[in-house]
Amino acid sequence: MSKAIGMIEFKTTATGITAADAMVKTSEVEIVEAQTVCPGKYIAIITGDLSAVKAAVDAAVTTYEDKCIDSFVLGNPHESLFPAMYGTTQIEGISALGILETYDAASIIEAADQAAKTAIVDVIELRIAKGMCGKSYMLLTGEVSAVEASIEKAKNLVASKGMYLDSSVIAHPDQRMIDSIPVSYTHLTLPTNREVELAVVAVQLNNKKKNKRDSNNSQTQQNRTTIIRAEVIAQRLTK
Repeated sequence: MSKAIGMIEFKTTATGITAADAMVKTSEVEIVEAQTVCPGKYIAIITGDLSAVKAAVDAAVTTYEDKCIDSFVLGNPHESLFPAMYGTTQIEGISALGILETYDAASIIEAADQAAKTAIVDVIELRIAKGMCGKSYMLLTGEVSAVEASIEKAKNLVASKGMYLDSSVIAHPDQRMIDSIPVSYTHLTLPTNREVELAVVAVQLNNKKKNKRDSNNSQTQQNRTTIIRAEVIAQRLTK
């Protein structure tokens, strides 16, 4: 069974780190991503059993409610989310193009999950707050009717939380526009060597060429975090 994921988004880095620490102390969960994003906000994504993830997120939000911007728990996240977040999505061709933009970080992941479950579409990219003054966007493709239905459903979801900014559906995007769409992992705020390591592992796993990694006790925390992220991506890509 697929693991649940949860996310918290806080106004300040200090409270965000403290809240993330509280989450992992509350229940058995793993941190997938924890970092400062524009404009000085802090996000943390965790994974684990649904009950554990829910308890961890609830604890963080309840304790630091005054500085919490948004949060969510997804019990059965769509398998396309992590490839879109980490730039390992493989798209054979772009038909219609859907774009949705939100004011925050957390709601764009919920929107993408909702969109992917609404109709047969491929989520191309999830840009989470990086370089956008705290805003986020997603790109998806598929048949026109499918993209329209998915964007509408996602729009309604984020609008109900007050986080909807803008959206559009291009029925027949020009090839020059398609060629300009960056599908890469460069939007992650990670050191370059870790970006490359994570992307390579994800691609290898997507091709079912799994490489075993050494996980002895002498590994640094950064290496252990990278492996956790790769394992989470692997679960989504090889499901």
